[in-house]
Amino acid sequence: MVVLTDPSPEALLAGVEHAIQRIHHIDPWAFHTRVGALYSWQQVSARTERVYDDVACGPDDAGLVVSLCRYYKCGPLLGKLAVAVMMVLWVYWRVLEWVWPAAGVEHAKTCVLLQKEQPNKTKSGDFM
Repeated sequence: MVVLTDPSPEALLAGVEHAIQRIHHIDPWAFHTRVGALYSWQQVSARTERVYDDVACGPDDAGLVVSLCRYYKCGPLLGKLAVAVMMVLWVYWRVLEWVWPAAGVEHAKTCVLLQKEQPNKTKSGDFM
C-alpha cells in the first residue's frame, strides 16, 4: 500500500518509480476493501471528538509575545505581515472588550445530547 523511502531526492525518485511499476499489479477493488477495513465511522468520529476536546480543553496560549514571536518566524515578509495582522486584531479585540466587556456577555449553556438506541439501526454502523 505504501512505499517508504529516505527523504533524499534520489531515494524519493526510486520510490516513485517502484510504486509506478507496482501499480499494474494491484487490484483496485481489493485495495479499496483493505483500506475500508482499516477505518470505521465510529473510530473516525471518536478520534475527531478527542481532537476537538483536546483543543477546547487544552491550555491557553502562553501570551501575546510568544504568539507574535512564533508568527514572526514564518518568513522574512510573511512573518512581518502576520505580526502586523495579529497586532491589528489584538487592538480590535481590546477595543471590543472595552466597549462590550466579556463579563457582561451571557455564556451559553453546555448542550448535553441524549444517547438513545434506535431499534432500526445496525450496531456496526456500516451504511454501505
